[in-house]
Amino acid sequence: MTRLEAVLAEVPASAPTRADLLADLAAAHAELAEVTTHVHWTAALAAADAALALDATHEAARFNRALALERLDRLSEAREAWSAIAADISVPAGWRAEATAHARALVP
Repeated sequence: MTRLEAVLAEVPASAPTRADLLADLAAAHAELAEVTTHVHWTAALAAADAALALDATHEAARFNRALALERLDRLSEAREAWSAIAADISVPAGWRAEATAHARALVP
């Protein structure tokens, strides 16, 4: 991840690719969290939020944010995030289906 973070440090805040890089950083932290420590879910959430601040419709960032919220046991927020993805017809069908499954699994 240090390479990705180094690239991010060089990319201007207004660069169109910055949201993509931040979404990739969120995904990298998510992968690390699965095999190492839970703290990476917090970092994944922060990176996804940063990407969404630049592009509120960024599909990967929205997905990574929802997953991080779920893994951090912020279940109400996760359910809302998954439901928003599932309801968005601009999101690819496969992602909508997965988001629907996550949202349904989080219903109390």
